[in-house]
Amino acid sequence: MNHRAFRESARAADTRQAMTRPPFVMLALVLGACDGGGGLSGGGQEPDASPAPGPIVGDAAAPADAAPAGAPQQIADDGKLSGGLTGYAWVAGGTGTTWISPNPCNDQVCFTNTGGVLCAQGSIAALTCTSPSSCDWDTNWGAMIGWNPTPVPHQAWGAAALVGIAVTYAGGPGEYRLMAHVAGDPDSKVYCVERYVSETVAPPSAFLSQCWANAGDVLPDFAGVDVLGLQLISAQAPIDFNICISAIALF
Repeated sequence: MNHRAFRESARAADTRQAMTRPPFVMLALVLGACDGGGGLSGGGQEPDASPAPGPIVGDAAAPADAAPAGAPQQIADDGKLSGGLTGYAWVAGGTGTTWISPNPCNDQVCFTNTGGVLCAQGSIAALTCTSPSSCDWDTNWGAMIGWNPTPVPHQAWGAAALVGIAVTYAGGPGEYRLMAHVAGDPDSKVYCVERYVSETVAPPSAFLSQCWANAGDVLPDFAGVDVLGLQLISAQAPIDFNICISAIALF
C-alpha cells in the first residue's frame, strides 16, 4: 500500500491564559492512498461567513432539509478558535508544498489578521510517479489547514464535542479531504472523509481510516479527536492553491 504523510502542529496553551505562546508540538501522521492522486473537482465554492447546513454524509444520513442549524465557531485574528472548539489553527504541507502565506508558521506565529477567515496560499509540486499506482505520496502529500479542538497538545476534544461538523471553504479545483486523528492512536492512523464538499455536515460515521478506498475503521465519535483539518492532496500536475475556510460549524 502506498502512503501519504502529513505533519500537524498543536498549540500547548490558550493565549488568554498565558503571557507567551508555547511552541508547536509536531506529530508525523501517516495516511494511506491507493489511487494515482489525480485531481477531482471539490473546492470551487464561494465562502460564506454563516454556512447554511448542507447535506449530511455517512451512515447517520438524513435529508438535507432536515439538517439542524449548526453552531458557528469564532475565528480570532491569531487563528484562535472559540465556541465548541478552543484550540488554534495552523498549516502544514508535504515536501512539494511552497507557502506564500501564512509564512512563517512556527512556534511563534502562524495566522495573523485573519478577519475571521483562515486562508492559506501557495503551490504543490506535481507528484513523481514510476507507475499509475506508485508515486511519492509519502513525502509530497499536499497542503492542509488544520486546527486542534483544545489548546492542549494531544488532548481529546471531550465533552465539548458534538455529533457533526461542517467546514465552509473555497480553494479552486482539487481533491479535498476532511481529516481527524484520535488521541492515543498511532500517528499512522488517521480518519478522513474523501472528496469532502464545502458545507457538508459530516458525522463521525463519515470518517474512515482508509477513506480513499471507502474502507477501514469508522471514527467512533468526536470526543476522542485531538486533530482536525482540511487537506488538499497532491496530484500528477502542479497545483496553485488559495484555500480559505470561512466558517466551521458544529452540529
